[in-house]
Amino acid sequence: MEIGFVLGGRDSEGYGLYNIGPDGSVTDEADFTSDGSGSVFALGVLETLYKKDMTLEEGKKLAIKSLNAALQRDSASGSGIDMWTITKEGAKKIMTRDLSTKLE
Repeated sequence: MEIGFVLGGRDSEGYGLYNIGPDGSVTDEADFTSDGSGSVFALGVLETLYKKDMTLEEGKKLAIKSLNAALQRDSASGSGIDMWTITKEGAKKIMTRDLSTKLE
């Protein structure tokens, strides 16, 4: 099992994005990051389609597209999405989606 942690937030100095490795290492990320078993698929989408100064809506669509690429191509990526936005108004959960394909 591979575990990855991504931490994002905002303080008085601005926005921050960090990738926290299982060994405790912390990498300060400039624009975007991805971690976990499907991260290579998500990163491919992010590296291709990310643009500086995207709108919040454009960013949400890109996040969904990159997560979808990982979920479809990596069975270990799981079956759900929790999406949060972080703006000057604060953090807000905007979506929870279970993409489970369990047969009942």
